[in-house]
Amino acid sequence: MDFWEGFFLGKYWTDSNFEDKSRKLFFLIISALVCFLSTIYFIFPQQKNQTSIIPFWIYLLFGIGLLILMPFAAARYHRLNVFLKLGILFGYFLQYSLLLIGFSKIVFGQVALEVATIPSLFIEVLDQIMYSSGEIFIFLGGLGSTIASVIGGIIIGGLLVGLFLLAAILIPLIYILSFRALQRLIDKTLYEKKFKTKA
Repeated sequence: MDFWEGFFLGKYWTDSNFEDKSRKLFFLIISALVCFLSTIYFIFPQQKNQTSIIPFWIYLLFGIGLLILMPFAAARYHRLNVFLKLGILFGYFLQYSLLLIGFSKIVFGQVALEVATIPSLFIEVLDQIMYSSGEIFIFLGGLGSTIASVIGGIIIGGLLVGLFLLAAILIPLIYILSFRALQRLIDKTLYEKKFKTKA
């Protein structure tokens, strides 16, 4: 349980040796899961319809509410019995879930994409890339220009896919680290106020 205490409560409310810098893979996994969830909302509109009963701002509102309130519970964490400790950890888990689901819905959940159009859209983009590559290398002649356009299309297409995947991972990661930084700021403020008052 030390890992989850350190991850959720941070250094102010636990003696866990958890450090964010040693858990980069864990954050990337969370970011990839958010990306996967967002992709489901984006590609499969029927999934969006099933969850559209609750708008994204409800998730964010309750998530932000927990983000503000949970440090006050965490400040008393070590005085509590094991069941209340588990309750606090579950509260943090719920907070993260609400904020991440809200993020997924606000980023991709508002957009519907017909699955049947994806192959034709991909082919159209690839064709345009290859055409542009052929125009650039037209000086090579017919065969040379064709070969260059195919190679250029593969390289540029691969780069675009790579950049898209990188952005799809980095944007949720920045979001996660941002609301964690806000929570750590609340933790620090509450911690300093608590111990300065005792001093």
